[in-house]
Amino acid sequence: MKLTTKKLKKMIAEVLKESTQNTTYKRIMNTLQGDVESIDQVAILTPSNPDAQQIPQEQNDARAEEFEKELAAAGYGFRIVSGMYEGPEDSYMIPHMTLEDAKRFAYKYGQQSFIHSSRDGEGMSHNLEYPDFSDSSIDPSYDESVYGPVFQVPPQVNIKSSVPATNVLGHDQMSQASDYYSHVPDKTWDAKMKGGEERPAGQKAGKRFSIDFDFDQTGMQGYNPEDDLDDPRYVREAKYIFIKSSDVPNTLEARKLVEALQEISKQIVESNRLGSSKYYSRLRLRGIKKQLAKLVAESK
Repeated sequence: MKLTTKKLKKMIAEVLKESTQNTTYKRIMNTLQGDVESIDQVAILTPSNPDAQQIPQEQNDARAEEFEKELAAAGYGFRIVSGMYEGPEDSYMIPHMTLEDAKRFAYKYGQQSFIHSSRDGEGMSHNLEYPDFSDSSIDPSYDESVYGPVFQVPPQVNIKSSVPATNVLGHDQMSQASDYYSHVPDKTWDAKMKGGEERPAGQKAGKRFSIDFDFDQTGMQGYNPEDDLDDPRYVREAKYIFIKSSDVPNTLEARKLVEALQEISKQIVESNRLGSSKYYSRLRLRGIKKQLAKLVAESK
């Protein structure tokens, strides 16, 4: 077999793909154990299946698309992790996300609970958070037939917190678990020729992990992370500014700001842009959102 440049690139890509699962698992474990110095806080949550009720996959897909757009607009990156919580469900692991932002996103998408972790000394302290939906109302700006129920976020989202946990269980402890675990997404491949031999189609399960929560204990009040947590690496001033599209005034100035936001949001997620370039784009985006929020306030 003649080894062309195209075939060599393909072989290299396959080798890299083989190592992706282990690399991802190690990065997740290091993050949750506090071994990544640049990450002082992280949230794990999902926009899927509000109120722990299964909804059509098309609605979950629409929710995920909207959620990812909002994360990009807020300047957050993410890693998707799979899991089993009385049924299969994908979650988003979001480095640098503040507790306030995590509460608002979880409330908006109707999540009964989410995880927020923050640096505590040399390691990480993890809390399972339970938002209070006692006075919740559906956001009418979202078509429920498309997105399922999406909730209006109140000025203050109240939560209850689990007893803090510091122990992260890895694959060795969780490999035989039947429920309540997360895992690196499974990898599947089609049948193909490899090294002159036919390789049958197959699947490789991703390694599992779980935070060792005591699900039977909660505190009366939500926890507060340390005040001196470092600023996120790229998400400086990481408070997300929520603006409802229905509140934006129908003026030329407001429309231009919305168009600028949409354009910058596209630039932030471009894979070929440098991190520093994305960082300055996020600063511009935040400045424009402040201007738009001011116009919204003045129009009421």
